[in-house]
Amino acid sequence: MHVLLVYPVKPRLTFGAMPGPYGLETVRTVLAAEGIESTIVNPFLSLDPAAALEAAVRADTALVGLSIRNIDDALTLWDPDAAGEIQTESCLPDLEEVMAWVRAVAPDLPVVLGGAGFGQIGEPLLAYLDADAGLTGASELDFAALMRSMAAGLAFEDALRLVEGALWPGSARGARRSGYRHRAGYPPVVDREAIYFRYRREAAVRTYAGCPLSCAHCIEHLASRQIWRSPIDRVLAEMKEVRTRYSEVRRFFFADSEVNLAGADRLLDLTRAVRRSEGLEDIPLVGYVNPRPAGFAFVKALAEARFEMRFTVDHAADAVLARNGKNFRRADLDALVRDHAALALPFSFCLLLGQPGETEATIEEVLEFVDSIPDAIAAPIYFSPGVRVYPGTPIASDLASGRLDRKWLVGEGDPSFLKPVVYCEGWRPRELFDHVMARAGGRVQPMNGYLQGLGHGRKAEMEREFQAYCIGLAQRDAKGGEALRAWSAVSPAAPFLTTRQRRDFLWDRGLLALERGQPGDAVRDWADLQTAGVRSSKLTHNLAVARTIERAHAAP
Repeated sequence: MHVLLVYPVKPRLTFGAMPGPYGLETVRTVLAAEGIESTIVNPFLSLDPAAALEAAVRADTALVGLSIRNIDDALTLWDPDAAGEIQTESCLPDLEEVMAWVRAVAPDLPVVLGGAGFGQIGEPLLAYLDADAGLTGASELDFAALMRSMAAGLAFEDALRLVEGALWPGSARGARRSGYRHRAGYPPVVDREAIYFRYRREAAVRTYAGCPLSCAHCIEHLASRQIWRSPIDRVLAEMKEVRTRYSEVRRFFFADSEVNLAGADRLLDLTRAVRRSEGLEDIPLVGYVNPRPAGFAFVKALAEARFEMRFTVDHAADAVLARNGKNFRRADLDALVRDHAALALPFSFCLLLGQPGETEATIEEVLEFVDSIPDAIAAPIYFSPGVRVYPGTPIASDLASGRLDRKWLVGEGDPSFLKPVVYCEGWRPRELFDHVMARAGGRVQPMNGYLQGLGHGRKAEMEREFQAYCIGLAQRDAKGGEALRAWSAVSPAAPFLTTRQRRDFLWDRGLLALERGQPGDAVRDWADLQTAGVRSSKLTHNLAVARTIERAHAAP
């Protein structure tokens, strides 16, 4: 029996680098332990998405699992010159496209939805996409149970009714969140989709699941407020095996809510164990960190362990922090500034302004906090003018009960997963944007502010180039020339390319061009590398070879 696992994440400038399908890799691991084969496909990483899906369907494929990671990009405003109050980009059109392709190439196979973006939605998204069923919460083992029953001979509909976390049209179960209590015991997730390391040389690994907090805007804790901790030796086994299999991995991302919420001492024990493990001694680590529990010794130990701390600050005024369920206060943030200054560590974070309880005075408190950060440690600080409202969150409940004023909502209709709605108390998002930008004097910048210079017209063009660039990376080693066809639409001057990416892109595109009998294109790209200051004997040799072949082609 075979399962087709579809990862419908389209390359988007607002997402940046393509995130890997860690959730589906986990599902694949659990299925493999049951003796069930599966294949992961992202149709958006092909010039012909329907053909990519069709090629992955086998004679023994019994079911299609579709993982919904993102509903939208959760941004509010990035281009102050464009019309409209919010600029949140929905991913629902992408999902509709994928469902149409799946139905076209596998009309007789049931489609089951899952993933982080689906877990809190339940019936609305199931109906919207006209899928056959969905699995809520941490559904890896539910999915395995479904496939185990089908492998034993049960029909899909009968097997589905045995799965506690399943939804289907007319089931009237409601969205039950299965939590994490059953997750202990599955093997480490070591089999990865290596093409995603071409976008970012970073591998995700989960050290725990669940979130004990109840922040007003966040859906993370809705799946489970109970913490499930992965044993440290299991985390190490996963990291060591991934590092051994995939030499391109240059960093590990701890894919937890906030890495210290499962215990500050546990995190320190984990990082120390990593550093004692052969093959992991020097590899950088990164993760989101809550401002509490912290402290000087904690920050110092993480810095010494080469752990990049991304603090989830969100706000700095005590009144707003308390109103919105945060477990830290301004004093904790001031202590973090002192600790970072003493250790000469850069301090970077994001702010979510316009939360419930926001006033002009609380905005000023936030900006005074930003001003208090010494220039020597002031790393980029980003902000959003307003917060996305998701159903089931405390903000959504307070709006429904009348505890919050609906006049501060921006968007169409009630808070919904299907239509972006933003809450921005005391201001309109654009007004708050302008106020913060004027008052901050360059100390803060909007999330995805690098897109500002493009404007909406230029961004659409860059979006197409970015998607072509990502397709080319995914198809780089495939036969048939798809990578070169995709990359022909990408300019070396594209602003989304880093210096390293631009260098690698020109080198690889030149190699592909030479292989496909286009020496003139190879000469162009490699000459551009030399002009950019790249010097190597291999580049000099290849450029000479390409010029010789080009002259031979031009000879009568």
